[in-house]
Amino acid sequence: MITLATIFRVFDLDLGKGCAEELPCRKNVTVCVGGGARCVCRNGCLAVWSDVGDGVAGDKIGYCGTHNDGGLDGRGCDDGMEGNGMARGEYSQKHFVASITLVTLLLVIWAFRKLRHGRTRLPPGPCGLPLLGYLPFLGTNLHRSFAELARVHGPIFKIWLGSKLCVVLSSPAVIKEVVREQDRTFANRDPTVAALIMSHNASDIVFAPDGSTWRMLRKVLVHEMLSNRNLDACYMFRRHEVRKIVIDVYSKVSTPIDIGQLAFLTVFNATTSMLWGGTPEGNEWSISFGAEFRAAVSAFSVLMEKPNISDFFPSLARFDIQGIEKETKKISLWVEQIFDSLLEQRMEVNAAKRMNATQKDFVQSLLELRDQQGSGSSITLKHMKSLLLDIVAAGTDTVSAMSEWVMGELMRHPKVMQKLCEELTSVVGLNDIVEEFHIPKLKYLEAVVKETHRLHPAAPFLVPRSPSQTSTVGGYTIPKGTKVLVNVWAMQRDPQIWDRPLDFQPERFLSKTEKVDYSGNNFMYLPFGSGRRICAGLPLAERMLTYVLATFLHSFEWKLPFGTELDLSDKFGLVTKKSTPLVLVPTPSRFLVHIDVGKAEEGNGFTATRPPWLASTWLLPFLGTNLLTSFTKLARCYGPIYKIWLGNKLCIVVSSPSLAKEVLRDKDTTFANRNPSIAALAVTYGARDIIWSSYGSSWRTLRKLFVREMMNNTNLGACCNLRKDEVRKTIRDISSKVGSPMDIGQLTFLTEINVVMSMLWGATLEGQKISMAGAEFREVVSGITDLVMKPNLSDFFPILARFDIQGVEQQMKRLFQRIETIFDGVLDERVKLVPTNIEGTCNNNGRKDFLQILMELKEQELASTSISMTQIKAILVVSWFDNRGRCDRRDRYNSNHGRVVDGRNNAQSRRDEKVVKETLRLHPPAPLLVPRRPSESCTVGGYTIPKNSRVLVNVCAIHVDPNVWDNPSEFKPERFLCYDTTRYDYTGSNFHVLPFGSGRRICPGIPLAEKMVMYLLASLLHSFQWHLPRDEVLDLSENFGIVLKKRTPLIATPSQRLSNMELVLACRMLLRHCFDRQNMESSTIPQRSLGSDHDSVFYNLFSRYDHRYNLQPLGMVVGM
Repeated sequence: MITLATIFRVFDLDLGKGCAEELPCRKNVTVCVGGGARCVCRNGCLAVWSDVGDGVAGDKIGYCGTHNDGGLDGRGCDDGMEGNGMARGEYSQKHFVASITLVTLLLVIWAFRKLRHGRTRLPPGPCGLPLLGYLPFLGTNLHRSFAELARVHGPIFKIWLGSKLCVVLSSPAVIKEVVREQDRTFANRDPTVAALIMSHNASDIVFAPDGSTWRMLRKVLVHEMLSNRNLDACYMFRRHEVRKIVIDVYSKVSTPIDIGQLAFLTVFNATTSMLWGGTPEGNEWSISFGAEFRAAVSAFSVLMEKPNISDFFPSLARFDIQGIEKETKKISLWVEQIFDSLLEQRMEVNAAKRMNATQKDFVQSLLELRDQQGSGSSITLKHMKSLLLDIVAAGTDTVSAMSEWVMGELMRHPKVMQKLCEELTSVVGLNDIVEEFHIPKLKYLEAVVKETHRLHPAAPFLVPRSPSQTSTVGGYTIPKGTKVLVNVWAMQRDPQIWDRPLDFQPERFLSKTEKVDYSGNNFMYLPFGSGRRICAGLPLAERMLTYVLATFLHSFEWKLPFGTELDLSDKFGLVTKKSTPLVLVPTPSRFLVHIDVGKAEEGNGFTATRPPWLASTWLLPFLGTNLLTSFTKLARCYGPIYKIWLGNKLCIVVSSPSLAKEVLRDKDTTFANRNPSIAALAVTYGARDIIWSSYGSSWRTLRKLFVREMMNNTNLGACCNLRKDEVRKTIRDISSKVGSPMDIGQLTFLTEINVVMSMLWGATLEGQKISMAGAEFREVVSGITDLVMKPNLSDFFPILARFDIQGVEQQMKRLFQRIETIFDGVLDERVKLVPTNIEGTCNNNGRKDFLQILMELKEQELASTSISMTQIKAILVVSWFDNRGRCDRRDRYNSNHGRVVDGRNNAQSRRDEKVVKETLRLHPPAPLLVPRRPSESCTVGGYTIPKNSRVLVNVCAIHVDPNVWDNPSEFKPERFLCYDTTRYDYTGSNFHVLPFGSGRRICPGIPLAEKMVMYLLASLLHSFQWHLPRDEVLDLSENFGIVLKKRTPLIATPSQRLSNMELVLACRMLLRHCFDRQNMESSTIPQRSLGSDHDSVFYNLFSRYDHRYNLQPLGMVVGM
């Protein structure tokens, strides 16, 4: 008896087994025996499947008997149903009539279908069985079965799969007609029942029919979500997940690993991280959502690959016989809840404006696009969910399967593997880890991936198309609604198209004159399709696949487990995969031993090279005390940019003008932040000063105050007499010690600190108060200098900062309290001056100090220059620090300057300036400048600089680079005389010489530094002759610190150069007094006349001494 259940049992059988043999049977009836397990009884046009042993059919419509149930025992079927089997009475007349009626109805439908299509010229194809079509004969590997049929029936043939008419294309010519010439006609899809449910009734970009909705979705996905800008913005998400997998594999070295599973987890985690990785809730939220989502997607993939009766017989879809529709709806509801929760949380985050704009994920991009008014993209939440699912479901399986195929082919072809590893070593280097910017340079890897796509395309039939109207392809009629399959698997292995198509030859993509890429323009090679329905996720898939492969291959060496053989047979499905998982054993490559892989988990992996012996964070013991020398040697070995771990601090050292320009000028805003030490934070009121404060509005206000108000020419001129007083005191002190050896460094330090204190509050405090404040201030700043220059364990290991193991923070806080006491006393004294209006006198006598300037600015209460008392104190501290390093520069200048300053003319002054510049070139005061810190991850010199790295610009290495300077180690001031005077100045415009830095964080005290250096040096060198003590050998070795100093103090002996020095100084003091008096009456000194005979006497006396003792250059000193 034929029943409906009997017909459907074909879907419970192994379709891979066809008929093994045909046996002759009585009365023109044949038996098709399939491996002793199945048979087909044929009588006319009827075919019935049933489980049998080796049964024989009778001459009438019956059934195939079996030995097990007491059937006909090989005697066949007859009218009476005789035998030891089932009795004839068990079949009622009612069942027989129903079966005959059903079969008759099906035959009528089949005949009508044949009659309808018989009038058109359909492509040729194999004959199938009534109703079932060719389903029973296809087997499980459809791509191979269709390739065999193409050899028999040609590059275009038809095949009936159930009640579905399918047309299969297998040549570039006919494929071009479908995907290019008639692209609009064949732009629709033929989704399965499961695909319709998961895509919200074809509301996604994969299965949506061609129309305005699909075009809107494609525009959103291609131009907004997967644009180069957005892919670059979420690169850190991909990078973070890939690095985590590297760490995980590293922990399992020498253990067999399933490559397909490894690639799937890597791609899935990277993709979901790009979907919602920017959520501020953190890793736990992402991990829980990721695990749940991964389970849902895996279940969905299983259902999509399962053959469904409803897809082959649409009229039976309402019955959902296999329950696939029901299961798919459960998974769809599961995914719906996940996405609803995700989108709801993200919208709450956006409302609170807590989203990180620097790392924007796909969800954020979609929500921003949805919120834009008039953007032309009316995207709904349903569309958003469908797009997000497309990205995960389509991208994860494809990239992971292709990763497994590439690794399998490389195992089979070790020479290709060796060549690929050599390319990775050449491009990436043994001391680096792969980044995405390396990928365009890996040409051979690109060829290997293309060749793998040719032999093992992920989607062998692409996504089925369906013509919107009846059309003609290759001279044959393709009816409307037909399922059109493009067999790229067969085409890309066709010997008429490819030379030796079954050989794995990546070189074929390197030598071809015609470009073969993934764009779909070359119809011999279509791994991602072509035309308007080409894979929309191609940019992301291409990036992810090559990035994952390059990282795996560069980080580890892979081999098959001992005793196993490589199997590269495939298994057909939604994505073609290996029939057996590829299991390989990883061992760390030579490169990975040199990389501190633990840092990758924190997202701080830097791509520049670094020394090969940096296997751990303990590089500190190997550097020595002179970091400058060590860093310069490392630059010679590893290039102008390299990374180095100091404790758990990642440091980037830049040592070339071009790279310094990128950091200091091209990306100045990104690198405008500082990385202050514990001591610096304590002494600058928590980085509220102009040196250490982070880049922002507060820093801009401070810089505006410091540069435009305090350091402008007017204010520097207002306190010029304060500087002159202190310098002249030093000259008189040296005159009293002529012939005695003197420590030049100590001498200039005392002079400098006296000058600085005088400029800070010289016009505020008088007499004994200045001496008391100055003595205590000198003691405090000396202690601060020692602590700032002392290496602190808390700076290298911030996690230990709370313990303050060395006590640096505690000592600095004590000194800070003393600074507070000094400043509070000075500020109180200054506030007392306001009622008495003493500052009016200061304004007119050339002795306005910095404190007075700051207090005046504070009293103005301008919004653009509003400052607090704390900021005033911080600026006062910075004013001292900013001038501190000049003492050491003068020390260097004295030791290098071989002649006395003559100063007779401007040319001589320019020569002195060049001597100072040459000294600053050889001995820059801050050889590594002030450390910078990028506010976001960026690229410098082709390498990634992670956010919050410590960036050091080694200007000392730049200043002595033989590629930049001729004879760089020689002291030759003439090298600056030969150039334009504005070419090598202190503005930071020329990146060959950067003693004061460059960009917006350039040293703000340059105007004062230039005046003070030249003024003090000219005074010392013109007033005295200096020579080394007898039997003393000059030592110019360096001692590294926050300021570069001489290792041994410079001891020099002064001798009198000018006669009657005391008389000259006394006359000049009196003359200054006269000038001060006259200055109160007239602001233009050169045009004033001396007001009394007494003043004229002293003026004439000074003029005579000036002429007699050749003191005319001192006029420059007096006039400063």
